[in-house]
Amino acid sequence: WPENGCVRELVNKSGFYRSNSYLTVSYEEINCGNMVDTKLIAKIIDILMEKTKKTRVELSYLYTCLSEMMENTLSHAYEEYKIEEKFWYLSMKIGKDRIYFIFLDTGDGIPKTINSKLFDKIPFFSSQSKLLLSALRGEERTRTKQDNRGKGLPDIYKMATESVTNMKILSNKACYNLNKNNDLLSEFKGTLYYWEIEI
Repeated sequence: WPENGCVRELVNKSGFYRSNSYLTVSYEEINCGNMVDTKLIAKIIDILMEKTKKTRVELSYLYTCLSEMMENTLSHAYEEYKIEEKFWYLSMKIGKDRIYFIFLDTGDGIPKTINSKLFDKIPFFSSQSKLLLSALRGEERTRTKQDNRGKGLPDIYKMATESVTNMKILSNKACYNLNKNNDLLSEFKGTLYYWEIEI
């Protein structure tokens, strides 16, 4: 904790504290974790079932995608840093006619952690946004090159195109569904997902 009392109070109020304990879903604070938190995801699904009147099967895509986002944070996001504690942050807010989600990891970012090909390094042919879209579409971008890997981002892409509205992904200079998927001028550190589910 910061020694300065004002700063400590600000950090505490922000909700960006780190905890290994299970946090209940709150519409005011940000949940964070350093593991795939299946209890938290199940709680979110329960709330969505109540608000949207959809079944658990209809919302199973969200379980898959949140698990994947959490797993990616643990397995890929912090390769450059080589640190032990790898945190993700998740916020859900219920509005009048829709539910808003933000998921964040502050790691290396998708364009820096996927498998690059030779032409990706030539700016004329490629951009970070094209790399991100390629990874989302499942175009052989997994670093392990194993057949059973590289399916998580395509699941997120499927959610973006079929199940939720207004999905945006920022990662390094890459963006999806923002600025017509052109690269950002300044680099965003990590990966941020934003999406909405209609009630």
